[in-house]
Amino acid sequence: MEVYRISKEKYASKLTASGNAARWNYRGEKVIYTASSRALASLELIVHLSGKQLGTSFKISVIYVPDDLYISTIPRTSMPNEWNGLTAYKATQALGSGWIASEDSCILRVPSSIVIHEYNYIINVHHPDFEKLSIIDIEDHLFDPRLLLKMKDQ
Repeated sequence: MEVYRISKEKYASKLTASGNAARWNYRGEKVIYTASSRALASLELIVHLSGKQLGTSFKISVIYVPDDLYISTIPRTSMPNEWNGLTAYKATQALGSGWIASEDSCILRVPSSIVIHEYNYIINVHHPDFEKLSIIDIEDHLFDPRLLLKMKDQ
């Protein structure tokens, strides 16, 4: 399986995590957020950045995940009400943090909060299976100028 991560060029060749808090982790928990497709990774980036930031140079890291690697899943049907809203981070962070603490797997499959029937993959950089993952390609990622024009004034 391949998963996709869009980042600034200086981070594209490394599988590192900042430890910043996000939807599925508390501050200090180092995980990498990836998506099941380049398109979903693009949408995830768009919702987190302003139009001016999207003009920056980005790369797509294509990450190889061995087919025999166990992947934990949080099904969309088990999510709390309004889990995908901005105010629901506490609930989803608790779920992700529980997964990190369990050391059940290196990767957690979670529903996208943007495209309901799509999935993101959270990677725990401290799990023993992390060394089995690798970046197999780094691609240029450019946003269509029409999109940048629409978001210019944000």
